[in-house]
Amino acid sequence: MPARIGTRLGAQRVDVFAAVDRRVARLHRRWIALGHGSAAFGTSPGDLAPTLPLWWFPWSLGNIRPEEYVFVRNAGPLPLEPGGGARIADLGMSSALHLPVTTGGVLIGAVCAYWAEERSSWTSSDRSDVCGWAAASLTGSAPESTAASA
Repeated sequence: MPARIGTRLGAQRVDVFAAVDRRVARLHRRWIALGHGSAAFGTSPGDLAPTLPLWWFPWSLGNIRPEEYVFVRNAGPLPLEPGGGARIADLGMSSALHLPVTTGGVLIGAVCAYWAEERSSWTSSDRSDVCGWAAASLTGSAPESTAASA
């Protein structure tokens, strides 16, 4: 599913996280477009902390609600994980989207998509399909969106 998400968004990297409980998320799946991965860093789930605290994700900050997304045009300087020295720019990425995935109002995971070229926006109309595909990957079910099955 991350490849499908990356293709739909035109992103070069997609990480899908699963919410383990109300405190922790773990990397569930990763996709990196050909020519945008580094053999030394960022190509396998083991390259990122196996679990990350939910407080670290952008949508848990202040007035950002779990139902909302966070798009950062100039994300290069942002850290990849809490306390880590690696930045998004170290992956060769410039813009980022952090999108929570919920079912029945409960957070089950998140999609983090990255673009190599700095973008001024993303098409939020893709949100429904992207969340549907990610939820299907996280729960092992078929995607709910009719557009997703086309």
